[in-house]
Amino acid sequence: MKSGVKGLEKIHGSTIFSQIGAEVLYLIRNWQYMVPFAINQAGSLLFYIAISKNELSLAVPIVNSLTLAITLIAGSLLGEKINGGVVLGVFIILTGVSICIYEKANS
Repeated sequence: MKSGVKGLEKIHGSTIFSQIGAEVLYLIRNWQYMVPFAINQAGSLLFYIAISKNELSLAVPIVNSLTLAITLIAGSLLGEKINGGVVLGVFIILTGVSICIYEKANS
């Protein structure tokens, strides 16, 4: 999404309302912004569906840990440098959530 807003600072309106309208139209017409935005909103929708269909004590940690893991994967695919500590942290979080799932399934 960060790369999709490049050029937004060049948009100018005569009033604050025309400025906001012009910026919104710019973002809506910009696929580099809208595709990641739509994926983000789909993830939010899945989060609410997961919470409504599963136990809260299990759904929230799973979704939050997957958010970190997916963000790490997406960042690496986009060419961001990934710190080894971040990878270790995500691995530890996913291990902890896996233990929670295992314990919940066997109780």
